[in-house]
Amino acid sequence: MAGETKSKEFSRLLEIAGQKKGKLIISGSLAVISACLSLVPFIFIYLILVKLLDPSFGPQDYGYVWKLAWITVLAVLARLVFGYLSNLLAHLAAFDILYGLRTNLGYFTRKTSGENKKDTFRRCREYRTLYCTPYPRYSGRN
Repeated sequence: MAGETKSKEFSRLLEIAGQKKGKLIISGSLAVISACLSLVPFIFIYLILVKLLDPSFGPQDYGYVWKLAWITVLAVLARLVFGYLSNLLAHLAAFDILYGLRTNLGYFTRKTSGENKKDTFRRCREYRTLYCTPYPRYSGRN
């Protein structure tokens, strides 16, 4: 019996999440881009070190090294921006979903106010964890 209830709740949860599928997909995509951008500084720092350790390094190479350094800084900033936008969209989708759940008055009239309050807090915590956390975290961004 408990397994059936969990299965029904999970299928209902996926149905509700489908209402905000666009935000969740964009959030996941931005999180993946952010994770990919986190590799760029390592690559460009390696390229800078290769150039600096080259025996023929001279003043003619300063511009190239500075260009790589600025690309590295811009990649770090872009990673932060994409990560922020990913988290923002995931949270906006979760809050929209939670708002829709709370306004479902049929749910609230079947239980006492104490049960509703306790259940609402529990479900909100579970839904927020389900919708907000995975996209940035599972894509490699913490």
